[in-house]
Amino acid sequence: DAGSTELIYPLHSIAFHKEYNTFATGGGDGFVNIWDGFNKKRLCQFHKYPSSISALSFSHDGSLLAIASSYMREDGEKSHPGDSIFIRRVADSEVKPNTKPK
Repeated sequence: DAGSTELIYPLHSIAFHKEYNTFATGGGDGFVNIWDGFNKKRLCQFHKYPSSISALSFSHDGSLLAIASSYMREDGEKSHPGDSIFIRRVADSEVKPNTKPK
């Protein structure tokens, strides 16, 4: 049954936020996730981009994230959106680890 098959997409890019020691990942599913590696938690997930995330980079001050979206042929040759670069302003709430006491 194809409906019960779990699809696992490759990770294509990782970018580290130097101030908070968190990181962003992007891959073949078209999503960008922000992670707190020390606490092993996902902090947030951005909306789905038009195709695979091929590259990520935080600005020097960590306030912007450059996101490159480019079809990486995970599903073979098919019609796909053109390559795009998005610049997203990131809020502290998206990239700063949760420091509330447990």
